[in-house]
Amino acid sequence: MEVAKWKPNQVMIRVSGWMAEHGPSLTIQKTEVVVLTAKRVDTIIPLQMGNQETVTKRAMKKATEKAANVTTALSRSMANVGGPKPSKRRLLMSVTTSILLYGAEIWADAFRIEKYSKRMADVQKLKALRVACSSRTVSEPTILVVARVIPIDLQTRKRNAQCDYGDAEKDDAYHTFFVCKRWTAHRQILEQQISNITPENIFKRMLTSAENWDRVAVHGETMLRHKKQEQSLNPP
Repeated sequence: MEVAKWKPNQVMIRVSGWMAEHGPSLTIQKTEVVVLTAKRVDTIIPLQMGNQETVTKRAMKKATEKAANVTTALSRSMANVGGPKPSKRRLLMSVTTSILLYGAEIWADAFRIEKYSKRMADVQKLKALRVACSSRTVSEPTILVVARVIPIDLQTRKRNAQCDYGDAEKDDAYHTFFVCKRWTAHRQILEQQISNITPENIFKRMLTSAENWDRVAVHGETMLRHKKQEQSLNPP
């Protein structure tokens, strides 16, 4: 457990030090830290960032709580009688879906745990009830059909579906950045600039210089922009 606390703090010390030396600064309130581990350790870890301290949060719990608060706030403007039309309700409530699915590529595997999936399903049901102007006693499957809302578990799977370019069963950040054949040419250009990249050394390469940081950032932005454009031209 002590190692789990020590390592993230060492990373943040190095990142904060490099950014202070090269000009950029971190806004603590807007900074998010994701801790990925296969071990059964507490992932709520206090992190020292300069002179301030922040605490990591559980991604699914944070997303669910935020989505629930937003849904409640939006519901106040959606009276069942005399309120917005269903199309407008659906548009407003799409904000909830965006919040629920934020970072889904990272935490999708946790959806197999019932207590986590139920939290999100409950929030989505509340959203569907407001879209359909229905009573809370209506069952979840029924209200999702009436409100024309895709179940959150299916939307999560879609976020982690097979690679659009057909070279992997799971399209995640690791595959896109380091493996996918579609981006081989882009990757080779980046490696000519900063040397070979792997999941283990990518951050070291970025922290070597401001130029390397910008090169990696441009590489990622270029891939995501092209990928989004190609997906819009060839929808599933």
